[in-house]
Amino acid sequence: MELYPFSKLVNLDREWSDHAPVMVYLNKRQVGEVHSFSKPFRFEQIWIGEEGCEDTIRRAWESGNDDVSDSLRRCAGELKAWKGINIGKIMKAIHQKRRRIKRLNEGGRTLAQIREREELVAEVAQLLKQEEIFLETKVVCVMVEGRR
Repeated sequence: MELYPFSKLVNLDREWSDHAPVMVYLNKRQVGEVHSFSKPFRFEQIWIGEEGCEDTIRRAWESGNDDVSDSLRRCAGELKAWKGINIGKIMKAIHQKRRRIKRLNEGGRTLAQIREREELVAEVAQLLKQEEIFLETKVVCVMVEGRR
């Protein structure tokens, strides 16, 4: 770390392994850095098949007698609100399940706790797959279209 005076080492929580991963930030000012800018609406592949997405689109589309551009704007607004609720739920669920896994990793465990941990790990894996689909879509957009 002496070679990189602005670096920071962060120990991450373990989930699947008995080894704990680490994250190295080469510029410690990047840790927790927040950028604010207005992003245009983008429909995300991860939403397909999510509970409520189709209903949100149908409700927004059928709620007025506007022209197509107004209907699209209304639909985008409804989807943004729906996304904030549902994607936020996924992230919150990942966080809560990881906290519970962390508590279960501490000390000895009963057979019931071992089973609970295995179930939580499987649930986190499923949620992370959803997150991965979302991120892959973003990477493809940046590579193909140059957008962020």
